[in-house]
Amino acid sequence: MKIKINGEDVDIGADSITVTELLVDQSVKMPDMVTVEYNGDIIDRDVFDTTTISEGDVIEFLYFMGGGSSKWGFETAAIHAGSSSDPVTGATNTPIYQSAGFSHDTAQDLEDIFNGRQPGFFYSRSANPTVAALEERITHLETGLGTVCVSSGMAAITLVILSLCRSGDNFIAS
Repeated sequence: MKIKINGEDVDIGADSITVTELLVDQSVKMPDMVTVEYNGDIIDRDVFDTTTISEGDVIEFLYFMGGGSSKWGFETAAIHAGSSSDPVTGATNTPIYQSAGFSHDTAQDLEDIFNGRQPGFFYSRSANPTVAALEERITHLETGLGTVCVSSGMAAITLVILSLCRSGDNFIAS
């Protein structure tokens, strides 16, 4: 039986196979961290054992360690959301990046990152991979649209005031 897995044609020896059996057959690492898209639809983990894959079906294994899985419990999401395994070492926890600066291939890349036209990092006080992973994790845990982490309570208060007030507004604090 031929199916398409992650964009590649794969010949499976069996005439039919369940999603769970396919995960084992394809030696998917950390199958509890993968979401499966079956013919264009994300399927619930509780139907992996009963969903039978047929000739010509299209399967995508989606690793959502960067955004988390809606099926994760709070504790699992608190550990894994907002991080992905390191492609070099395979480590599943985000390292603490102690670098203050980040290199770029061109000055244009740096300018695009600085001006928000391209994702990336340019200076650790503005953003870094460790803080970005924390922000993604909090967004997932709170089911929010986004998170901004800052270095102190005063920075958080200033961020709120500057976000709400415009030039010429008055702000009164006791």
